[in-house]
Amino acid sequence: MLRPWELHIQLDFRDTKAVYLQIADALIEAIKSGKLKSGDCLPGSRKLAELLKINRNTVVQALDVLLIEGWLISVERKGIFVSQILPIESKLHKKNEVEVSSQESNGKNFSPYIVFDDGLPDSKLAPIDDLAKAYREIFGRKGRRQMMGYTDPQGDFAFRKAISDMLNFKRNLATKPENIIITRGSQMAMYLTAHCLIEKGDVVVIENPGYAPAWQAFEFAGADLVPVSIDSDGILVGEIEDVLKKR
Repeated sequence: MLRPWELHIQLDFRDTKAVYLQIADALIEAIKSGKLKSGDCLPGSRKLAELLKINRNTVVQALDVLLIEGWLISVERKGIFVSQILPIESKLHKKNEVEVSSQESNGKNFSPYIVFDDGLPDSKLAPIDDLAKAYREIFGRKGRRQMMGYTDPQGDFAFRKAISDMLNFKRNLATKPENIIITRGSQMAMYLTAHCLIEKGDVVVIENPGYAPAWQAFEFAGADLVPVSIDSDGILVGEIEDVLKKR
């Protein structure tokens, strides 16, 4: 049985922020402040709805957001718990906090750690219900066990054909499904591309600042990276010309 837990969340129904987001933000703040610790058990959505005197569906929405973002985990037949590995506790953040703390204690100047990337997608925009329905329909068909085996290493043919058609019609390219390879993400695609095109000792010009995971893919393939500055219009072509003359 879940232990009782008094939840103190002030909801402002006049606020433009949705109520479920107010709940999610309050729980995140409770986790950050240490009021809720990793492994702590939360009461069920029905109990939370009773405590807050709101519709249960609103609470479910808030919990879904936190589950997707990694603040909470759901254990079957046991309940919802604060995650052991929180979004704010990634190795990068931990390493940065230790370095900053050490430098501050020594009275030395330091440069703050800045991450250059495209950010994270808003998980609230994901059509979870539609995706779940589609998965159920697919696995309810005949031959569903065959779907759990290995398929074409380039990816599902119908999927590759759809992508090829899109590129041909919307991007004015001339591709065939045979030209398309499905990867598990952009990093995997860059890794495969780098190992196909780059040999040890090849020079690769990179934007600085730029996307560090791409740099790692090139380095793993044996490339020698040369950073080139950027401005509001993109990479500085003049610097690239200097690199070409020297390298």
